[in-house]
Amino acid sequence: MPTDEYILYFSVFFQQSLTQSAAIEAGREGEKNSIKESIKYGNKTTAVESVAKCTNLSQSSMADNYKTAPFDARFPNQNQTKNCWQNYVDYHRCQKIKGEDYEPCDYFRRVYKSLCPLRWVETWDEQREEGCFPGKI
Repeated sequence: MPTDEYILYFSVFFQQSLTQSAAIEAGREGEKNSIKESIKYGNKTTAVESVAKCTNLSQSSMADNYKTAPFDARFPNQNQTKNCWQNYVDYHRCQKIKGEDYEPCDYFRRVYKSLCPLRWVETWDEQREEGCFPGKI
């Protein structure tokens, strides 16, 4: 079964097609139109509810974990690779300096989890464990 992170990542990029296809499969034309309207006017709650129904997750767990990274003026372009990297490094620096129980470090974790592909994070975690991570933490 896919992890919650994978499902959230999937839902962000494919929520419109997934929710529309779910409504079509269920044969509910009215629901299909309401989902289209919700997405069109930015009602994320309805889209998240539909994705939760399709993936058999509770609505509250989807909505609680559905967060995107805020705008950062240091990274104004569409490519967010550097933003991902910087927040990953900042999170681990913060934990090293302040300790693992320091709550403000969680901000960096939430941002890098929102921006970074899971495979990159897994690779960087492995590199840190092996002592060959290229960043200065």
